[in-house]
Amino acid sequence: MQAALLSMDGFHLSRRELDELPNPKEAHIRRGAPWTFDVSRFVTFMHQIRQWADNTPLPKEGKWPSDHVLSAPTFDHEAKDPVEEGIFITPDASIIIVEGNYLLLDEPGWRDLATLCDYRIFVETDLLEARDRTAKRHVQAGIEKTLEDGYRRVDTNDYLNGISIQEKLIVPDIVVKSVSVHADA
Repeated sequence: MQAALLSMDGFHLSRRELDELPNPKEAHIRRGAPWTFDVSRFVTFMHQIRQWADNTPLPKEGKWPSDHVLSAPTFDHEAKDPVEEGIFITPDASIIIVEGNYLLLDEPGWRDLATLCDYRIFVETDLLEARDRTAKRHVQAGIEKTLEDGYRRVDTNDYLNGISIQEKLIVPDIVVKSVSVHADA
């Protein structure tokens, strides 16, 4: 059995698109908030996946025609922008795992995504633990220089997004509890 992984991160608005929003400074600071994604494009792509998955017969000869391959954007953290055709999903992928913060967000546009998934799985994380993990990740990724700056960034963006997710969560089919595997995670 083959699987493909699709991350919603490829549907971030580019830095150029953020510059065109009414408040570009806030858009860059809040990058990662629901309104800094192209949710309409993401929903359209998910509809394409759903239609493609429901209507793609298995070929007898074992080779898939190229028109049965879907390309999706990914996110390049070094370039800090989405990359078109970053991944390719082929019909031999019988499972497509779609991951991202807002797949179960009960807000206009976002709530449509939940209806396009066969199973809705939510990975539950304590917000304070998520705050610690994210601040450390910001430093490790070179986004922030110090842990203090990492926490400042989390507190003005990521933590707010986490609260919004918890407050506006569409009921999942399955809840998985996230736990730290390392003392410094």
